[in-house]
Amino acid sequence: MKCIHRLESFLNTIKENNINSKNDEVMILLEDIKRNLKLFLKKNRKIIEIINQNQATPEDLKNTLELKKDFISYLNIFRKKYILKEVSTLLDRYTGQVKDLGLQKNKLVELVIHKSNIFINPAPYK
Repeated sequence: MKCIHRLESFLNTIKENNINSKNDEVMILLEDIKRNLKLFLKKNRKIIEIINQNQATPEDLKNTLELKKDFISYLNIFRKKYILKEVSTLLDRYTGQVKDLGLQKNKLVELVIHKSNIFINPAPYK
């Protein structure tokens, strides 16, 4: 920053005093700024990379949020269709066993399983 301020002050001095031929001094100040910029970039390379990677426009942010929403929606559909099962479908397999048990005990057993809106992952219960 000091280099830029020195250049700015120098250019203001030239302008105020109507000095025309100070190109060499301006070039020296510009080279000093360039050298300091390279040094700054070298020292702060990692920070600059992180900022550049995380810098997003509002459109990028909107697209990212839409992608996240679509992905979550897809995951929910996938889970419901391929992983989660409605509870009554899991209990249907016990109908035969319950009837057999009732016959063994000479009891009249009626097992009624209604559909529900409850979905579970059956894997832990097998």
